[in-house]
Amino acid sequence: MYKGALLFSPGPFGGAEKLILDSILGLQLEVLIIQEARNPEPSSFLIKELEKKSIKYRLFTSTKRYDQELIHQLNQYIHKEKLQFVHSHGLKANFINSFLKTRRIATQHGQTSHSLKLKLMEVIENYRLKKMHKLILVSEAMYKTTKHPNKVLIENFIPTSSGKLLDYNRETPFKIIYAGRLSPEKGIEFLLENIAIPKNVELHLYGEGVLSDYVKSKTCSNIIFHGFSSNIQDKLVDKQLLIIPSQTEGLPMIALEAISLGLPILATKVGGLPKLLEEEIFLMNYNNAKELNDKIKYIIDNYHDVQSKTHKISSIVNQKYSKEKWLSSVKSLYESVSKSF
Repeated sequence: MYKGALLFSPGPFGGAEKLILDSILGLQLEVLIIQEARNPEPSSFLIKELEKKSIKYRLFTSTKRYDQELIHQLNQYIHKEKLQFVHSHGLKANFINSFLKTRRIATQHGQTSHSLKLKLMEVIENYRLKKMHKLILVSEAMYKTTKHPNKVLIENFIPTSSGKLLDYNRETPFKIIYAGRLSPEKGIEFLLENIAIPKNVELHLYGEGVLSDYVKSKTCSNIIFHGFSSNIQDKLVDKQLLIIPSQTEGLPMIALEAISLGLPILATKVGGLPKLLEEEIFLMNYNNAKELNDKIKYIIDNYHDVQSKTHKISSIVNQKYSKEKWLSSVKSLYESVSKSF
């Protein structure tokens, strides 16, 4: 049996955070949380969610990007607990993990690159990822383009859901949902500047981020901003279409959640989305306003046929992206890494 820990530095609650909460008990790992002293709120929120599930964690505080004291404290803890490996998620955690004295595993969920500072940080992260004994990539597109001697493809799983999609009544507004980080790489600006919302259609926006104020400024009678939601699955069940206008993605958890419910998706051809959705009607090119509006109109006008195609994809997705398969793949990786410790 292996003995390891998961290292995470939370940001705004999203796909990586959901993956950790939904899988950590099955993986039987302790969670090591890096809390940024400059912005402790994301860690505080995740800690509350961990405590709800009685998941063990240990908190470490960081005061700077390259925090030697943090690295020292983590290495002391690794030595004391005799950890065979540390598995990190996210840019900051992956960077810190690269300096730790144990076997190192990292998951790269995708890159944002929406500012010069982030681009520089991602360049540094890519360099430090070379220190990983295993690098997990969450989509075939990322796997093909990433150069790493020990890369592994393990696509995300569909989170546990108790919800069921509600039937669409054409006498009520057709509801489109965007749910995700409000930052440039997610395409929220492109969406709000270019979407032509037909009569009897509503666009519901969920999320938080650097563009929150911009999004608030675009609200009107049929563009409704709800802010952050800790349980986005509950917000999907009464909607008719999820839109993912991203410039870059890995394999977003929100897409897996939606398609498993049978909720149609319109998404850009990035990351693992083309392979997930397959049908051309569900895919568009990034930054193409005409295609965006033409496909929304087609989906609304042909919603019965669109739903039928979505249900076919959903049955395949629910089998392929099962939590059981994901746990088996990750545990096998842990076992192989532990044997070489």
